[in-house]
Amino acid sequence: MNCPFQICGRMNQGTSWRVEIKYLSHNHNLSSDISGHPYTRRFSREEVNEIKEMIAADIAPRQILTKLRKGNSNLKAISRTLYNVKAKIIKDGLGGRSMIQALMDELGKGGFTYDVECDNEGHVTHLLFSHPSSIELARIYSYTFVMDCTYKINKYKMPLLDIVGVTSFNTSFFCGFAFLFKEEESDYVWALQKFGKILGYDKQPSVIVTDRELALMNAIKVVFPNTCNLLCVWHIEKKF
Repeated sequence: MNCPFQICGRMNQGTSWRVEIKYLSHNHNLSSDISGHPYTRRFSREEVNEIKEMIAADIAPRQILTKLRKGNSNLKAISRTLYNVKAKIIKDGLGGRSMIQALMDELGKGGFTYDVECDNEGHVTHLLFSHPSSIELARIYSYTFVMDCTYKINKYKMPLLDIVGVTSFNTSFFCGFAFLFKEEESDYVWALQKFGKILGYDKQPSVIVTDRELALMNAIKVVFPNTCNLLCVWHIEKKF
């Protein structure tokens, strides 16, 4: 509404402030409802602690806000208020680290086996990681694996290659995950070479099931030349 009211505050040396009044007049009446002011939409300290617990439990923001409103009928907070608090919680949790640094620290603490490749500017282009239990299962049941790449749904638009193993009980388990720069043959070759290193070069897969991803199929021929590459029946039936 282009209200001309303006007060300017500047911090002096130390902790003192200097306040300068620019213009005290308004071009509108007093607010009838103060819920539009960000100050009234703040969460209490107890509510922030509750939000931290629910975020750790992977509860959706909409459900968090609904629960808080049930506990406090006078709550003025909106979705943006909650997202701002969530962003601050995540930033504080990083402790000054970048997202990638935090990820590497978590992988190290969790005992994951991982391999990473960066470009000349230090940006991560490839990352493969696998849990110790997954590696143990993959080495026991090293006969059949299913591989598929997700769409670019993450923040960095990097395809995620899922490597899934199959046990003798016809159940499946995750063997590892690989973030790739692109879905090209060279990217898949990198991921399969690192996976082969984890699996052990004395244990080559007998069968790898994929969809008709030609770059992945070519990479399998390069890294695992003696492995049979089968096309997924579900994808075939979907096409027809």
